[in-house]
Amino acid sequence: MLVYKKFVIVILLVLGICNINVEAKEKEYRFLIIGDSAATYDLYEAKQQLIDRFQELTKGVDAKYYDQLINDYIIVKDNFSFENAVITVILGDGNGKQIEGELKRDYCTNREIETKVFLFELFK
Repeated sequence: MLVYKKFVIVILLVLGICNINVEAKEKEYRFLIIGDSAATYDLYEAKQQLIDRFQELTKGVDAKYYDQLINDYIIVKDNFSFENAVITVILGDGNGKQIEGELKRDYCTNREIETKVFLFELFK
């Protein structure tokens, strides 16, 4: 009976270890653009320029260097700021509409990876 209990405990531990999922998430970079009260068209043009510049700079660069790239090459004027992975751009007087969104390295790869545990697949 004691051997049976040890065997069950070992099997439960092995199943528990096999079921551990480790996920490393990249920092999510976002933007906030606050427009001028007189012109709204500049808002969307600035958004597209910011996204294009971010994609251009991050191509072929590891994610751990994104903060450095943003501080050195995107935040070049007084109306730009970068805090807590959010790039804030203020256009004109800053009393107009605002838009915000996520900055991605590549907007085409947006699928989540599904994890499967082989042992659970056997018992389905």
